[in-house]
Amino acid sequence: TGPAPDEPGQPMPLLMPRERLLAACRQHPIIVAEAPSGYGKSALATSWLAAAAPGSHRLWTALDASARDPAVFLDALIQSGTGQAPDWSGKLLDDDASLAVRFAQVSALLADDAQPIALVLDNVHHLDGSRSRSYLQRLLAAANPRLRIFIVMNPVALEAGLAALGVAGKLHWINAAMLAFSREEIEQLAVLRGKTLSAAQLDWLHTATQGWPALVQLALLLINDRQPLPEAVNTLGPLGPLGPLHEYLYDRFLSRLDAAGRELMWTMACLGRGTMRLLLAVHESSDQTATVLGTLVDLGVVRHEPGTEPSFQLNPLVRESSLRLLASERCRSKGEILLAAAAWYRRQGMSILAVRMLLETEGHDTAMVRDWLLELGHELIFQQGQHQTLLDLEALWRSVAGHRDPLLDSMACWALIFQRRFEEAQDRIAPIASISRDSIAASEATLQRAVIAALRDDLHAGGDLASIWLSLNPEQRSFQAGAAWTVFAFNLKSQGRISEAQAALRDAHLSFHRVQSSYGAVWAHLVGALALVKSGQHRDALVEIQSGVQLCRNGGLDGMHAMLRATEAYIRYERDELSKVRDLLDEALPLLAEQGIVDSVVLGYAAAARLRAAEGDLGAALDLLSEAERSGQQREFRRLSISLCAERALILVRNGASGQARETAQRADIRLDHSSGERLTQDRAGRLFARIALADGDADQALRIVAPQLARVRTARNQYKRCELLILTALAESLAAHHAAAATALREALEIAAAEGYVRVFIDEGAELLVLLRRWLESGNRGRPGDPASLLAEAILTRMNRVEMVIPPNRPALLDALSKRELQLLQLIHQGLSNAEIAARCFLVEGTVKWHLHNLYGKLGVSSRTAALREAKALGLLRS
Repeated sequence: TGPAPDEPGQPMPLLMPRERLLAACRQHPIIVAEAPSGYGKSALATSWLAAAAPGSHRLWTALDASARDPAVFLDALIQSGTGQAPDWSGKLLDDDASLAVRFAQVSALLADDAQPIALVLDNVHHLDGSRSRSYLQRLLAAANPRLRIFIVMNPVALEAGLAALGVAGKLHWINAAMLAFSREEIEQLAVLRGKTLSAAQLDWLHTATQGWPALVQLALLLINDRQPLPEAVNTLGPLGPLGPLHEYLYDRFLSRLDAAGRELMWTMACLGRGTMRLLLAVHESSDQTATVLGTLVDLGVVRHEPGTEPSFQLNPLVRESSLRLLASERCRSKGEILLAAAAWYRRQGMSILAVRMLLETEGHDTAMVRDWLLELGHELIFQQGQHQTLLDLEALWRSVAGHRDPLLDSMACWALIFQRRFEEAQDRIAPIASISRDSIAASEATLQRAVIAALRDDLHAGGDLASIWLSLNPEQRSFQAGAAWTVFAFNLKSQGRISEAQAALRDAHLSFHRVQSSYGAVWAHLVGALALVKSGQHRDALVEIQSGVQLCRNGGLDGMHAMLRATEAYIRYERDELSKVRDLLDEALPLLAEQGIVDSVVLGYAAAARLRAAEGDLGAALDLLSEAERSGQQREFRRLSISLCAERALILVRNGASGQARETAQRADIRLDHSSGERLTQDRAGRLFARIALADGDADQALRIVAPQLARVRTARNQYKRCELLILTALAESLAAHHAAAATALREALEIAAAEGYVRVFIDEGAELLVLLRRWLESGNRGRPGDPASLLAEAILTRMNRVEMVIPPNRPALLDALSKRELQLLQLIHQGLSNAEIAARCFLVEGTVKWHLHNLYGKLGVSSRTAALREAKALGLLRS
């Protein structure tokens, strides 16, 4: 992985121009070169990259088997774009969220249209059948004239949408037959290699090798241009059995290397590939390594691979011959060399390569590998979020060792949990808990069950199990302890036991501080903010959010940052700070759907939908909620789906569609059934159906619904919900002509709202409440001068009566107002792309594209694409 071969400091290999292939490549944004090893795919990709448009950002990402883990694949893309490996340092755990964060970084690198990007993905066949495939497919869907992608792969039926891209005319396929050298190209290559061949030699090379580039280059290497072609070569036949070729390689090449060359050839044959530092560390004659390696590169049997730390790969055919023909005369076995390389990798902190190499070494000590893997496992899971890599290595160890290990099983269980493969994790937990006599291991299983329940949004079960773990480990201060306290606090919050939840979170912060876990600390701040929102303490919640946001500034916590900002957006909406809400949601929405804390996702999408409804775009509001609701169904977050469906019904009834609201609620099984034991649906249903009753003019029904809920809320001390229910009570009493009771309820609601800054809870109830507020002020209900309730009522009426003047935009001010993303979308709609095409190009979901477009239309003062383009052209915002 690294910069293009022609970046500064990277030698450009001596390549033969293949214009007939490159000419066809220029017409398509995606090129796929598919052929066996030795057909010059990577060499062609290098030429393609060198021919990229001037000023292009040229990226090369070399993949191997480890890239089957999507975290590794995305990190490789980030490294190729930034030139340095990302350091997550314990900031990623939940797999969906961590991959969303990584992909967002990749998107930021590749979706920027400030300069063209040419990206080579080498050895893509390794991704076949892996989860990384879906991210590759998203990359390919975004390919365009400014983002061009060259895929290098061995023949494999890779399911990544290649066929569909070919049908759409975005992809050009280069196969083995097309890569084969013509007779003329063989002659060109010979000249490039400093050889002058006769017509007979050219004919023989073309026939015997069938143009297979690796065989052509090897044959050129073996031909002495001062002598006639040796008769022995004619025994090869067209690609025929490779036995004679191996013998000839030994006779004409390997046997003629000096001792240092043969020893290095054997070392490289054992390793296959390696960096200069590895070869210097492992190769016994290290003083001659660089010189001999340079000779082998010049001869063409070793390929120089570009990267942050360049590596060298032995030609596959030469490697096979060397392993077969040099083994008997070497003093060091292949196992000894691989063991030395594994030890070097481990010393350099490249433990994954060390473990993988040891597992491929015959006769190794499986107990030692187990210890290495246990040491590595904590870093992979709790530091880097490379859960699939740990699972792959553990499975490989198990197949080599021939048995299971409880400690490795426990480590693998964490990886499965964070990948949300809960059933498989449970299958691992059961035998661990039953066979382990170690109380620590047994309590670990309890904590794992607690985390599973929390990630499934089963807060009660999670809290109970976390409580058990805490009773077994009362004095522990670790990440595990912090996680247990946080899960326990979340359960307390869900029950409305806010002060107890805050006490538990103080213990969580102590544990996370002890181990210096930024992820854990932000997690605890987020849960603390959500607990305060639930109790209606919005001012204190904002302080908690800002503490979490401050920690996110260290980087790598984008998912947590999105949830904090989504929660803040909800509070800011209720304070009627709509411009601030829009900015916060611009940050939060691209990552929000993949996050795992349901409450934040609900608050963020509720704020987004309410903002759109407040701006008069009911369709956009409902679309946002429907998209998020589908996400909840796909991820099996029932509470998310129910909450957003209830929000959709709420927006409908507030906009005069009470019949649709009732149907929406019934489809989601949100109903007034007091026999039902589900507190969530009862709570949501009560406030919703009270509003429907008010819309239908049935004050008595509304009061019957609201009264018991208001009594419960007074006991639970949930200020926001109490304010909301008092407003509904005031509306119902007013409808029933009980004006004194209505005034009393309204004053209490205003007093609560003034203390916490609630505003939209009044405005969003519509004209009837505004009439009630005006009547309340005019009927002598004002208190003493400066009375908070009266001041808030006046402010709300002033806000609703204010007529905002529409000022024609001017170019400098508008350029400042438009975000980089909005300017990009403006260009893309100028190109005629649909919302779906824009989403693919920018690596966004379609709902987020609609969000940004709506913001763009608002800033331009228009309501459609056509009008936006007309206004943008008049202001000179569109480049040609």
